[in-house]
Amino acid sequence: MSINTHPEIVPPVLYVPVDERADGELGFSLAHMFDQTTVLLAYTSLDRLLDGMGDDQGWALIEIARLPELKQQIHFEKLEIDRNIDLEARPRKQ
Repeated sequence: MSINTHPEIVPPVLYVPVDERADGELGFSLAHMFDQTTVLLAYTSLDRLLDGMGDDQGWALIEIARLPELKQQIHFEKLEIDRNIDLEARPRKQ
């Protein structure tokens, strides 16, 4: 995974993981931490998302300016940028 050498610079859009829900619609994939914190993972580039979550991970592009609205809609508590998820912790695709 590439290293973010300028973490203070964030692009106007982020790539976020999405998955198909039981009703067939796409929904944002939220991470649930050990302390029960709900986290929205976001990536500054598509290659970082695929490196961090796996090549089969679905994704959507969102504008940074829409994060407050998205937070109200899906109720995440924390945003993490460019996080690498260990292979063992990644959701298994059927």
